[in-house]
Amino acid sequence: KVEPDEEYLGFIAEDVPALVATRDRKGLAAMDIVSVVTQVVKDQQRVIASQKEEIASQRDLIERLGERLAALETKLSL
Repeated sequence: KVEPDEEYLGFIAEDVPALVATRDRKGLAAMDIVSVVTQVVKDQQRVIASQKEEIASQRDLIERLGERLAALETKLSL
């Protein structure tokens, strides 16, 4: 490193999955890393969308149950 005061971030080729390392494990395949990260992000987006749908469904159910509870409370207080 030319500038010893500068900090660098990165991976150690020996410590990453073989999927993104070069055959000799002395380097990394940057485009392979990008591909893996892109797929992970896509998968996470699908999970997030599914969770949002489930949350909306649960909110609707809670609202309906609240309305039914209010109706029952009204009947019991008569």
